[in-house]
Amino acid sequence: MKKIVFVVLVICFFANIALAQESSNKSKEFYFTLPMPFNITTINPEFSLKTQVKDNFYIDYNLINLSFRYGKTGDNTNYNYAQSIISYSGGVGIGFEWRKNISSKLQLYYGPGLFASYFESISIIENSGLPIDDRKQSNQQIEFGIPFNLGLIFNVSDKIAFSAGINPVLSMNIDYRKYPSLTSTTQSFGLNFTDEIASVSLIIRR
Repeated sequence: MKKIVFVVLVICFFANIALAQESSNKSKEFYFTLPMPFNITTINPEFSLKTQVKDNFYIDYNLINLSFRYGKTGDNTNYNYAQSIISYSGGVGIGFEWRKNISSKLQLYYGPGLFASYFESISIIENSGLPIDDRKQSNQQIEFGIPFNLGLIFNVSDKIAFSAGINPVLSMNIDYRKYPSLTSTTQSFGLNFTDEIASVSLIIRR
């Protein structure tokens, strides 16, 4: 599964080089994005670079679903062994964006994209009475998606702007779980309307 994510990353990288040569003299925008609704305990920020290819058309390169967490539960008694949990995630994407000026301060944006993201969670039970291989379980998930982005950009100045939009996704998920005595793989496909269907962004231009 990691090889698939690597291939998508390489494709996006070379697409970036090719298109950057064409748009080197055009506007560039740096985005710091938070999915909405906002939850302080599960922040997954996204970072994007949008390069202008021609009037009202942009290419969007982004890093998505960025997270890292570590925690421990239990008190290591005979009835409640301590369990350490580590999880991390990340992904890459590319999108195509068209814009329409509504006023001097407001723009409508829309367009499709493509992304791949990876998530892994590992938990280890600190029970010395079990073999090492029986203390660990893991969960790996890969998601491929085609989002459609629709929203508004408010231009504060030539250098600063804010945007807000909705992001429905047509997605495919691969879920790989490994337990001490069991390994399972599942796949699902569908239109994904998650709790984080919307997003807000701070935009810095240069």
